[in-house]
Amino acid sequence: TSMAKCIHETPGTIGYIDAGHGHQENLEEVALLNSSGLYLTSKTAAANGGWGAALLNTLPTSAEADFSGVSLLNQPGEYTWPMVTLSYLYVRQTLSHI
Repeated sequence: TSMAKCIHETPGTIGYIDAGHGHQENLEEVALLNSSGLYLTSKTAAANGGWGAALLNTLPTSAEADFSGVSLLNQPGEYTWPMVTLSYLYVRQTLSHI
């Protein structure tokens, strides 16, 4: 990506791209302080189940439920990564109107 290229080519640059692209580009990753007081990288969080911990008791139990209050930011858990986003996809239950 152009952001990764900029980070690689400019000494001292701080930039933000998603962790997956950063790992793919072999960029250094900052360790963030989570709600349990631990500094960890996304790789450390993922290796210790931190992604799953962020989802516990956070997501509705039904796909038809209200997701408007869902937040995965700074959830509790020893290895929970503090910056997690969720992508939503709206799918109609019926296509009878077509």
